[in-house]
Amino acid sequence: MERAKDEADRRDAYHEAGHAVLGEAQKAILSRHLAGVCIRRSNGCRGMTKYAGRFKADECSPAQVKAYLIGCWGGYAAEVVCCSADGDTPGRCSDDLSDALPWAEWAAHGCPQNMDACLCEAKSDAVAMVTRYRRSVEAVAERLLGEGELSGAQVRQIVAAVGELTFPA
Repeated sequence: MERAKDEADRRDAYHEAGHAVLGEAQKAILSRHLAGVCIRRSNGCRGMTKYAGRFKADECSPAQVKAYLIGCWGGYAAEVVCCSADGDTPGRCSDDLSDALPWAEWAAHGCPQNMDACLCEAKSDAVAMVTRYRRSVEAVAERLLGEGELSGAQVRQIVAAVGELTFPA
C-alpha cells in the first residue's frame, strides 16, 4: 500500500511540475506568473499549480489561447514523458481540461481551427515541450516530492540552475 502511495505522489509531483514549467516557459505570452505549486493538499486535492495575473477570454489573442491549453496539457505531458504513463489514458488531465474547456470554448475565436483540432495540437505541443524541458520538469518534481510545496520563485531558481530555459527578471 505504501508503495502505491509513493508512486501516486511521484506522478502528482511530475504532473504539477509539468504545469509549472510549461506555464513559466510561456509566461510572456500568458501575461501571468507562477505563484506556487504543491502536492498532497489536505482538502482532498492531489495537487495544484497556482498563477497570479489573469486575462479575459474575450480579450485573448490566438497565441494566448494556445499557450493556455498547452499549460493545461502540461501535467498529462509530464506523466507521459517522465512517468511512462500510457499516452491514451487521460489520468488527471481530464480535471485540468474540464476547468479549461469552458474558458477555451468561450475564447474559441483564438483557435484558427475547430476546438478538437486546437486541443490535439496543444496536447502534441505540450508533450514536445516537456520532452525539451524534461530535466527542468524532473528537477522541480523531485524537489516538490521532498518539500510538498514550492513558491514560484523557487521553481524559477530550480529551472535556472538546470539551464534549459531562462526566465526574464
